[in-house]
Amino acid sequence: YFNDENPLGKTIRIERSADLKISGVIKDVPRNSHFSFDFMASLSSMRKPYGGRLPRTWVWNPCWTYLEMEKGAAPKLDKEFPAFINKFFYNAEKENISLYLQPLTDIHLKSKLDYEIEPNSNITYINILGVIAFFLLIIAIINYVNLSTATSVGRAREIGVKKTLGANRKSLIWQFQVESILVAAAATLLAVFLAQTIAPMLVRYTEINIPADLITAPESIPYLILIPIVTGFLAGLYPAFYLTRFRPVQVLKGKLSSGTGDKKLRNTLVTIQFIISITMIAGTLIIYKQIDYLLTKDLGFEKENVMVVNHAEKLGEHLETFRDEVKKIPGVQDAAIAMDVPGGGYYEDIWLMEGSDIKLPVTELKTDPYFIDFMGFRLVSGRNFNPDNPADKLAAIPNESTVRLFGYEPEEALGKKIIYPGDEQTKFEIIGVVKDFHYHSLREPVSPMVMIPTSARVWGDMRVLVVKFRDQDIAGVMELRRRIGDRWKESLDATPFQVSFLDQQLEDLYDTEQQAGSLLAMLSGLSIVVAVIGLTGLVSYTVAFRKKEIGIRKIFGASISQIILMLNVQYFRLILIALVIATPVTWWLISQWLNTFAYKTSIHWTIFFLTGLLIMIIAFLCVGYLSLRAARLNPAEELREE
Repeated sequence: YFNDENPLGKTIRIERSADLKISGVIKDVPRNSHFSFDFMASLSSMRKPYGGRLPRTWVWNPCWTYLEMEKGAAPKLDKEFPAFINKFFYNAEKENISLYLQPLTDIHLKSKLDYEIEPNSNITYINILGVIAFFLLIIAIINYVNLSTATSVGRAREIGVKKTLGANRKSLIWQFQVESILVAAAATLLAVFLAQTIAPMLVRYTEINIPADLITAPESIPYLILIPIVTGFLAGLYPAFYLTRFRPVQVLKGKLSSGTGDKKLRNTLVTIQFIISITMIAGTLIIYKQIDYLLTKDLGFEKENVMVVNHAEKLGEHLETFRDEVKKIPGVQDAAIAMDVPGGGYYEDIWLMEGSDIKLPVTELKTDPYFIDFMGFRLVSGRNFNPDNPADKLAAIPNESTVRLFGYEPEEALGKKIIYPGDEQTKFEIIGVVKDFHYHSLREPVSPMVMIPTSARVWGDMRVLVVKFRDQDIAGVMELRRRIGDRWKESLDATPFQVSFLDQQLEDLYDTEQQAGSLLAMLSGLSIVVAVIGLTGLVSYTVAFRKKEIGIRKIFGASISQIILMLNVQYFRLILIALVIATPVTWWLISQWLNTFAYKTSIHWTIFFLTGLLIMIIAFLCVGYLSLRAARLNPAEELREE
């Protein structure tokens, strides 16, 4: 607003209703803050933008209250809340209100409250990704252990000579541990470089904002030092003790076996690798199946080709005229007004049924007479609002869940009256009942809801204009948006024209799941790559060690296919064992995640079958080539020295 000028003392006007004097300038809010803003204003300065009203009670309090507390004061304050509620809340509200404290650091990852300042993340997905990263390290450690023990013959003479020259076992163990830690340190440096390189691609793929300096930030340095030390130590622990147990006499006489005594251990470790990979791949497939279910499930209304004009309440008494003008624009099929749309904001209060003691928390949605038909909500009894009927100003259309919780069937509820809390004199007559539809995300079950006219004297001044447009290409939609925006500016140029699309708005409800699914897919692919690299190295060494055996078998008539089968059958057996173990584990784990949704997809056995088949195909493509080369060797070349 002010370029390089000093803004102190200058005035900025908000929507032509309030002039605010700039008294200070603060630094930009850090990106990891749970809320961001362009400016801060005193509450008293916002009287005009709030329509001349300010919150004066704790019942209507559209604010977030922050307390800076002394250490240990929270439990004491918690005990004071019941008396506070009894003193400051209306009698009709007291039994339905509870107050509690929430640590500031818990908001972004652990809070699931309504009306959050900004969309939060979910600590569950952070934990899941952390566990996956840990298992990837386990796979890498297993690779190191397997290859170290499998190639033990190559270093046996070195160990034998050093022991003969006086080296003790303890010093040799430290040597191998230091080597392992140095390898892990080199891998960490390479990982930091790769992470910095691929971070921009990761941001584009997952749509997660990752700060460029996250890895090299001061708070990350201790982890970059600790991880290679711990990983290297654990990876080198068994190989160090295994390699240093060799006796110099046996080694130098060439009587040492090739580590086949530890074949069971290597097979166990390979099986663990495949269990992890199968769990991650199957889990990823089920997560994507659930995301597809969330995005394609019938929600009980029409969401396609719907444009939402936000902050339409700024048009005031001209809103209905604006709606009618928009209907005349070419390409527009229909338009309607509501307090908000499914997936958007909402207001919930306690409603009563006349003649009943039942009190229900009900979501209120103010609409014009055209909104129900516009959205495609289906009436199961009664009728819609009639714009020509003055009595409909006190009419209500609840959903099935509401009337059934009040103890009525849809037909029985017609003519009954419900009462808005705090205004027992105003009663809304039920003129119709709509079939349940999903106003909130599919994480939650369908909740009680009532639609009332926009003219009702009930809290809720927010408005949106919904516009249904005909199927057309993106250019046509953008042109329609421009035309509606031009009409907006003619009526209200002080407020920015902001639109969204209903289908995209509903899809955004599951951003966290989609981001987690994308990351999990990448990590699952990485786990396969790491596991197969280790398997390839292990098979490569096994083939090299068994060349003479292969030559003898070929002399005695073994075919190429028999040789390939001999070399690979054990690994396919391990994959089958891993599949049998991973299936129930994955089934249980993913069921726990699916239970966080009120509506969820099913888990089918074919997912695990396809996962096992995929792992087998990838493993065969990687190790099959090595086996084929070994099977086609000339036995005379391999047995010449024999």
